[in-house]
Amino acid sequence: GADMISTSRVLVAIVEICFEAKNWSALNEHIVLLSKRRSQLKQAVTKMVQECCTYIDKTPDRETMIKLIETLRTVTEGK
Repeated sequence: GADMISTSRVLVAIVEICFEAKNWSALNEHIVLLSKRRSQLKQAVTKMVQECCTYIDKTPDRETMIKLIETLRTVTEGK
């Protein structure tokens, strides 16, 4: 079975690596990819999304910010 704490750490670490590398397109791709895994624990995905929300104000420009917000809205829609 999946371990919520470990899964949360892994998901957050993946998005942190993308953020620290300033690879915004990879960040958006991984948010979508990781949130679509059906076996993924919902609490772990929630923690990943919360972490990504802290990156919004740190985006380098308006276009990047809008893409990140749109990605987060897409994966949280109906949840």
